Amino acid sequence: MSVGPSPMAVKRLKQDLIDMENDPTPGQWAKPDPANLMKWWYCIKGPKDTPYERGYYVGHLMFPKDYPFKGPEIYMMTPNGRLATGRKLCLSISSYHPETWSPMWGPRTIINGISSFMAEESVGIGSMLESNEKRQKLADASGEWNKKNFKDFHEYFPEALGEILDKEDSNKSAGPSKKPPKKSYPDNTAEVEKIKEDRKAKLARLPLVRNLPQFPARKNARAGALQPPAKAEKKPEQAAPPSPKRVRPVQTQAIIIDSDEEDKPQPLQNPPKKKKNDDVIVID
Repeated sequence: MSVGPSPMAVKRLKQDLIDMENDPTPGQWAKPDPANLMKWWYCIKGPKDTPYERGYYVGHLMFPKDYPFKGPEIYMMTPNGRLATGRKLCLSISSYHPETWSPMWGPRTIINGISSFMAEESVGIGSMLESNEKRQKLADASGEWNKKNFKDFHEYFPEALGEILDKEDSNKSAGPSKKPPKKSYPDNTAEVEKIKEDRKAKLARLPLVRNLPQFPARKNARAGALQPPAKAEKKPEQAAPPSPKRVRPVQTQAIIIDSDEEDKPQPLQNPPKKKKNDDVIVID
């Protein structure tokens, strides 16, 4: 039986939603799923002066039942060349690092952290190393990707959708010759390759486990599949010889026979009787 969110988590998330609606951050949007308050959808406009500047990136946060004492799981959906899509991301503001999480943080802090991480080249679980040229192409295609692959994009983020449509209309009206020139960003190919080489070097320095026992596989002639080797049959243990029984000796009384006939036992004699006032013993 699954346990629902704590009253503290529900109260805190409702307050976070009110704060973000009353004081929105430019270029950032976040709303909870109508069917699940613990799941929040977010949209980030790419940071300025980066290859992501013209991109809009959608993802979601999964808050734990004991929020705000634990951080959420962070996911990215829109391809971007920096964060992997469809898997949990390892950030200091996520559930991967409970030791660095602060109960003072909320959805606004988390979204700011995602935006800052995209502008860096640090390596972590879920991070990607692509060229700036490819990232810029993904940013230009992000608006169309969101409209096609996130069916509720217009409901959750109407402001972001309005900006995307305005850019598309301005590009169409200006024509191909009057489009604004694309910004050129420094080629980061050498930096990306250096980071990859450093990662390989770290893996090469890890100790290897050697001298592992190897078990040859035995092929099953009937099924053609590999099977583990047969176990050696145990020989039946020989039973130990039975210990000799201890016989307790039986004491017998010797019978004295006075007659010459050895086959016939002598009759028992009656015990002697003593008459009153008489010292003579009479044997019957």
